[in-house]
Amino acid sequence: MPQDIGTEGPVTKVNIGRLTNSIFVFTLLLLFTKIRIPAFGDVIERVSPHVFGLLQLPDILSFLTAYLIIGMIWILAFHVFHMVARIDRTYLYLHIAVLMLLIMIPVWCHYTVFFPNKSFFSVLFHCIMLLLGLFLFFEWVHITRTPAVMRPGVFGWQMDCITLKMIFLPVTAVAGIILAACDLPYTQYIYYITMGAFALTSLFSWRNLKASGGSCRIDSGIVKETECSNHSPDSICKGIVPQDMFEIMMNGVFAFIMTLIIRNNIPLPKLSGSDDLTLLTEYMGDGVLGDLVTFVFLFIIFAILYILFFEMLRYIRALDRYFVYVSFIFVLALIFMPLTSLLYSISDMPVPYGILFHANVLISGLIMIILWKHASGSGRLIYPGVGAARVNNISLRLLFFPITAVAGLLIDSQVSSFGLIPETILYLIPCIAFFLLSRND
Repeated sequence: MPQDIGTEGPVTKVNIGRLTNSIFVFTLLLLFTKIRIPAFGDVIERVSPHVFGLLQLPDILSFLTAYLIIGMIWILAFHVFHMVARIDRTYLYLHIAVLMLLIMIPVWCHYTVFFPNKSFFSVLFHCIMLLLGLFLFFEWVHITRTPAVMRPGVFGWQMDCITLKMIFLPVTAVAGIILAACDLPYTQYIYYITMGAFALTSLFSWRNLKASGGSCRIDSGIVKETECSNHSPDSICKGIVPQDMFEIMMNGVFAFIMTLIIRNNIPLPKLSGSDDLTLLTEYMGDGVLGDLVTFVFLFIIFAILYILFFEMLRYIRALDRYFVYVSFIFVLALIFMPLTSLLYSISDMPVPYGILFHANVLISGLIMIILWKHASGSGRLIYPGVGAARVNNISLRLLFFPITAVAGLLIDSQVSSFGLIPETILYLIPCIAFFLLSRND
């Protein structure tokens, strides 16, 4: 029997982290399925792409709100998870209750958007958020009062900061219940205030920590924390969330998005009485061959973005608040890329859907550049042994897709040149450049 089996608790911390990340990713999948895709033989044949896009605005607003709420809960849950040394049964039961309530968010948030005048759905949504916030709060209280569960060295301002954050969600939910009971519409957007308060609390806690003498320094190639004058180290060198759990979440997101391409781009064959060869010919003759090319093209782009993102993570020693927050914006940009690519392929006009895909790629690429500049600037987050040549090589390869996206915007923003260079040909250039510059690694 392994020696640590008695100290790990009923379920290991790693397995709870994996379960939590899996549920978060599948909740995003459930969330995104609420956005209607212009399918083959579907509504796109009866309305123009412009009208179809306008019809999606309620779905997209619902998705954005729920996505930001889920992202906030993920950061908060794993910030607490980072403070845990072992899992006991009380924490396990409370955490499973949090995950159960989390799965309900996409459905009830969707109802609040489509039935804004029905206060019943809004009240239920806020009740779910209240229960979720209370379970998170009880989870944190249990950890702080159980030394066997709390990771050693977590004291002072950090505990006060997390406690304050735990109060925001239940308080906002109570306010939402009151407003919804007064028949006020769109009360789900009140959680944007919670997100702002959440971010400001993190900012002020960081400034308080630095003002009291806390720092993260490198001594003889070893990263060390400096103790503050009035409390213990704030774990600033370890990041706000476990890096391995963050990587598991990002792997799940990329897997979800890469799989989503099939749903968007390749239709299933219809039932037919024809023989096999005739059925295959009819199926391929309906434009499926071009759809397969688009699938391969998008899959390669996502694969390169995946490689670049995890290559950055390979040289990062810790994740700070800024990196985690901006990474969720990056995930949001990625999730919409299969949809914007499909809208580009069915649109015959440059504005707005003809340029959305290029804008999506540009935003995704710029966010990755910002993340890497933040991590590598002055050696802020990267390991001390990472050389300037490595930093510059990654920085150069990160430029390929944004530059190509700008070129695509210039070409496809004009009616006369729209579609002059197919997107599959245009984005083949940065893919080839990436492979050539990656050969020497």
